[in-house]
Amino acid sequence: MIPHLTGVRKGFVQIGTFSAKNHRAPAASARGRVRYTTRMHVDIYSDGSRLDLAGPVGWACEVVHQGRRWHESGVIASASLILAEAHGARCGVALALHHGATALDLFLDAQIVIDLIEGRHHHLLTDPALAACVAQIQAWRTSHALRLHKVKAHSGGCSGNSWVDGEARRVLNALRVRRG
Repeated sequence: MIPHLTGVRKGFVQIGTFSAKNHRAPAASARGRVRYTTRMHVDIYSDGSRLDLAGPVGWACEVVHQGRRWHESGVIASASLILAEAHGARCGVALALHHGATALDLFLDAQIVIDLIEGRHHHLLTDPALAACVAQIQAWRTSHALRLHKVKAHSGGCSGNSWVDGEARRVLNALRVRRG
């Protein structure tokens, strides 16, 4: 459980046209059970943001599959930026699995979160919420085809990462305007 979660935005954006071939097609197996003939591959982008050193952190994630996009974002009132990065990644993977993903590529700009998920730097897992996020992603890596990728932060070279970075900042700015 993430402490002091103050808000979550969820959304769906469809880009392009929808067709039946965008979905997995079930086929009967030799025993009459349904099996899936294709894998649903998704790209997941996640990021965290902080505007003030003593302020809240924002997080955002986006799942992309064949022109379809799902996203979530939110604010954690009292947390580290590393937790925001990890929470965004966890929410992105959960969102992808909810939509039926079987092959996942997770793109992060926080090398420390990648290291934690891959089992390095465990001495940094003193925050129970961060430890829970990392443990959940590690568990999904053992049961799903989940690959991690490092992208350069704030370079504009990865449009998915640029979008989630902007969304994490937008939720923080929206909170600032409501409080102001």
